[in-house]
Amino acid sequence: MPSGKGVIVLMGSGELTPTMVELYKRLLSRCGKKGRATFLDTPAGFQPNVDQISKRAAAYFRNRVGYPLQVASFKSRENTTAFEASQAFSRLKESDFILIGPGSPTYAVAQLAQSPIPGIFRRRIQEGACLVTASAAALTMGRFTLPVYEIYKVGLPLHWAEGLNILSGFGLDLVVIPHWNNAEGGTHDTRFCFMGETRMATLEALLPKDTTILGIDEHTACILDFETQTLEISGIGGITLRHGGRERPLASGQSLPLDVLKKRERPSPSPESAPGVSLGTLPPEKAAPDFWDRVHALEDRFQNAVRSADGRESASALLELDRILWEAREAVESDEVIAQAREMLREWIVLLGIRFSEHPHDPT
Repeated sequence: MPSGKGVIVLMGSGELTPTMVELYKRLLSRCGKKGRATFLDTPAGFQPNVDQISKRAAAYFRNRVGYPLQVASFKSRENTTAFEASQAFSRLKESDFILIGPGSPTYAVAQLAQSPIPGIFRRRIQEGACLVTASAAALTMGRFTLPVYEIYKVGLPLHWAEGLNILSGFGLDLVVIPHWNNAEGGTHDTRFCFMGETRMATLEALLPKDTTILGIDEHTACILDFETQTLEISGIGGITLRHGGRERPLASGQSLPLDVLKKRERPSPSPESAPGVSLGTLPPEKAAPDFWDRVHALEDRFQNAVRSADGRESASALLELDRILWEAREAVESDEVIAQAREMLREWIVLLGIRFSEHPHDPT
């Protein structure tokens, strides 16, 4: 991956249609042949067909894009085992391309907000990875998210829910609305993600006055490149910037400075201060330097042992890290530092389990 910041792609819909094939190929070319692409299933985790959605995504990338797509499964916080959760976190941390799409935006926020995943997203983007969010997942990226099902299907009063606010970590104070030009209603207005103009006007009035709405048409992608500081629009439709009832449409094919989405007079919050980041996802800067030097040296030792299938050396590295953790606790190292290092120990154990389960069994 290139150095510098990565990319966030916001899609109005159509993440697994022919429209997006060439865009995916272009984005994945940044990753190189050894890059890892991952599909996260959380927004549809409550649906009986969630595994079929994951399989369809993997088949689409294999057959149409020509790139392998693994699945990081984190369907719910309640029903995901500690091993399964750690495995999902590990896969996301190693991914150069992450796709997250259909389902319920409010369900996705409820499952992800208190997990390490929003912090993983921010860090991977900072390190140059690409995060692609479509439909329900795109709704969660901003400061607030639209409770589509609750309003459109259940009939609850018009309101906003808290979003994951990933965009704020990159200086963008936005509310993202996919399906902006939806026309499924036929005789009634279902634009603006099934809300229609009347309800959207009321919803807009409920937002803080400084909030801009980013509307994205169906089968359209809004590509935010933080390395080049550009916004590119790709696909069948366009995007719309709406503030105070006034709209600025931007057509597909345009490439503009990212500043068109920013209010430069406001300071940009840092990724560390954004909501949803747990202590375990913060950079390990508060510990004594020699502590992390020893941990990272052990990490190299462990990774080399796993690659060479050396079980004795792998176990020795795990035991040594456990010993260092006990020493650090006795030395009154901060709880935050201990938590970060313990999370690394858990990841190593998960990695060992993954490598063991992937190893071909030899009956002889």
